Amino acid sequence: MRNIDYVIERTTRGKVTVTALCEDGCRYEVEHLGGQSLTGFEFGYVGSGPADLATSLLADALGEDITLDADRQAGRTTRTGRHSAALEDEVVARRCTQQGAVAWSISREEILTWLGRQGA
Repeated sequence: MRNIDYVIERTTRGKVTVTALCEDGCRYEVEHLGGQSLTGFEFGYVGSGPADLATSLLADALGEDITLDADRQAGRTTRTGRHSAALEDEVVARRCTQQGAVAWSISREEILTWLGRQGA
């Protein structure tokens, strides 16, 4: 699989976006998955927006096409579903916790390395 850098940033209007930058020059917006947050992605704390960010990052990095269960949660039968809460707590909630932080990044390789440490 190709290397991807995910750039997570807060726009001047407060919306958090995730842009995937591929080593071959492609660029795309990461789809908002997870369904917990009605207002979109977030980071720097544990909550619905960070949960959706973790789910979306994992699904994209793994290339998983996930579906949401009746509770709008990522199905626990996928690697994304089994590990998104831990990624939220250990990575998404801890990045950019400084007041006013607007951007951070993580690579696909970092996500997969983290996942490997989870025994997945």
